[in-house]
Amino acid sequence: MMGSALARLILDPALDQVTGRYFDGLKEIRSSDESYDERKAVELWETSVGLALSR
Repeated sequence: MMGSALARLILDPALDQVTGRYFDGLKEIRSSDESYDERKAVELWETSVGLALSR
C-alpha cells in the first residue's frame, strides 16, 4: 500500500500544485501539534542560525 500511495503523490497530475501538505498513505492529514508551537519554532531558528554562524 505505501508504494502505491507514494507513487500517487509523485505521479498524480491532480496533485501537481499541492505543496506544504502532509499525507498518511493516501489520506491528507494535519501536521503535528508540535509543528504549530511558535516558541519551539523560534528556538529551532535561533539554534540553526547559531550553528550556521559557528562554522
